[in-house]
Amino acid sequence: MYLITSWRESCAMLKPSNIKLLLLVSIKGSIHTYALLLKYWWWLFVSIAVADILLVGQLLVEPAAVFYYASIWWLYIYFVFKALLWLVICLCARSSIKNKNMNYFLTYISRFFVAALLGCLLIFCLLGLLAAWVLSFWRLEPTTISLLGISYLLAYCIVIWNFFLLDGFGIKAFRNAVYMVVLNLPFMVVSFILFNIFIQMTKILLIYLVQPLPWSIQLVVSDALLLVLYVVLINIISTFYIKRVHDQFPVFG
Repeated sequence: MYLITSWRESCAMLKPSNIKLLLLVSIKGSIHTYALLLKYWWWLFVSIAVADILLVGQLLVEPAAVFYYASIWWLYIYFVFKALLWLVICLCARSSIKNKNMNYFLTYISRFFVAALLGCLLIFCLLGLLAAWVLSFWRLEPTTISLLGISYLLAYCIVIWNFFLLDGFGIKAFRNAVYMVVLNLPFMVVSFILFNIFIQMTKILLIYLVQPLPWSIQLVVSDALLLVLYVVLINIISTFYIKRVHDQFPVFG
């Protein structure tokens, strides 16, 4: 059965030698992504950081009013910035023979920004509903853990869908993204577990380091750290995506 064969190949990618190669390529891609972000999109990160500070500052001053401001325009602008940043990171991370300058970015943004915005909103909604579920029970139940896994697998699926869209697969993009997640489920699950362990350890270290600092500085540091982690994760997914499209092209073509 092809599914079992694909899962075996996916498990083979978890061998130390293959993981090492995957990480080396992803780290190189991450460094290149950081360079492009600093060169062309530094202002976008500053805008998101300022939006965070203003939104949290309003929450500290007048908690009830934050929902009013967010429901009118703050939240909309915030999501637009987040979606744009997500799409820009994907554009930086994807393999391309084109010169990655501002013309390159604007060409793809004009074509795919609406799809990126919808994908970003879906991810935030999934993780937001999950956070509400956890907070309502104040404990991690098997159902909650299952929902967490499903939410992150869907997030993987949406990122991969973005790559298929950018590579010109059109209406087949989402179908191919679902196929890739299902056919490579062992790798997706293990990478999800390992990356989340790393994120939680990083958060603990961050809390210890920034606790004495003013809350505004804490927000900026948190945003910067999340940006670093997202860039690494998307580059890992991009590297994995390129390899599996090459290996399984008859499935996705």
